[in-house]
Amino acid sequence: MKDGGLVIIDHINRYIPNSSQAPKSATLSTGYQSNEWEYFDAITANWDRIWTSDGVTDTVIYTKPTD
Repeated sequence: MKDGGLVIIDHINRYIPNSSQAPKSATLSTGYQSNEWEYFDAITANWDRIWTSDGVTDTVIYTKPTD
């Protein structure tokens, strides 16, 4: 992915632990949906994120940093 590129993930609340009130959300106690999601969260930890929710599902927009 190029620097400055975007990744948009819908229903992110189901895959990565968060504090969302949306149904079926992953929590700190339930953890990641899979090892792959934990890895994705780790490699994007320093990326800018815009996390949005409508109360039913969450969407996140990641922006890869520029070097």
